Amino acid sequence: MLPKSDASRHNRTNVTFTPQQREEIIQTCAEIVAILKSVPLCEWYLYWHTVLLESLDDPEANPAELVLWALDGLRRLGYDTQVLNAQAARLQATHDETQAAVRIASTLPVTIPARKIQVTNRTHKTILFVMGSSGLARQWQLTRRVAELAQVAHGTVRNALTSLTRDGLIEFYQHQGKPAGYRYGQGRPRALYALTQDGLAWYQLNYGDPVPSELDQAISRHKGVQHAVDILETRDLLRGLGLQVDDDPQPMLASADVWGNRSQPDLSLYFDGTRWPVEVQREVRTRNVDKWEKVLNLSKGYLVLILETAAHRCQQAKILRGDARNLPPGKILLSSLEELRESGTSLEWEEVITGTSG
Repeated sequence: MLPKSDASRHNRTNVTFTPQQREEIIQTCAEIVAILKSVPLCEWYLYWHTVLLESLDDPEANPAELVLWALDGLRRLGYDTQVLNAQAARLQATHDETQAAVRIASTLPVTIPARKIQVTNRTHKTILFVMGSSGLARQWQLTRRVAELAQVAHGTVRNALTSLTRDGLIEFYQHQGKPAGYRYGQGRPRALYALTQDGLAWYQLNYGDPVPSELDQAISRHKGVQHAVDILETRDLLRGLGLQVDDDPQPMLASADVWGNRSQPDLSLYFDGTRWPVEVQREVRTRNVDKWEKVLNLSKGYLVLILETAAHRCQQAKILRGDARNLPPGKILLSSLEELRESGTSLEWEEVITGTSG
């Protein structure tokens, strides 16, 4: 007899199957076992694998319990995969930074008519390299990345940013003719940076063509600095948890007609075996029922909402629960930038089930 899985404790095994369905379940479980032969051996896997093999050979095995036991193992593997994704991202970042350090060490002065640009300070070089190679413009992210790469304190990077701005190699990012900032949480606006023409020339001579600023495309696509940066932050924070995030998702269409009913999510997130459209909103909104209805219809009942603060997330969830029965059947997962920044290695979602009065 199979051990009781988490799912089977909730009386979900009282299911009858036809002989054909039973054979298909056993065959599918056998295929899963065969595929998982490449999984590294560990205590939990050996136990799970052994029980599954024994159950496949037991003619009295309950097919429903067999399915639940298989799903328990796949759920554990899914969690392990998420952890490995995060570890792989960190290892890749370490590799990229090591390669970058080698390139930063050998840079050349740049000659422009009437003057020569020569950068000798390692931290200054690193800032220009990171901005040109990644398009990074957010001061707090730039400070963290450069501090790790140059192995200096955050205060040293902030001083270097001030020096490079004074020397005309970087500048505050401009939007609609004015310097743009980003209100990060409850504090004062934080700086956004861009390479000047001199900064671009220095990078191009040493490393080739720079990539565009991360803000250019994001602001163009999402209409506004604040919303664009919120979306970039959400993308990076979710990826930091080992989740797969697409920052250029295809629109969701109601039909083959690309000009017909459609919804364009800010991001899409592959989570819990499903692709979820992600909407990032800074303020609590009470008049979005029509929008959520469209998204839930087009996504077949899936939606992720990211608010600014935990308090806003609670308020938005309360509004959604009040409108739940007026929305298509589905599930809405909610979190906030505040909680994502404090989440560490895991995240607890707040769930709202729609299509009901609860």
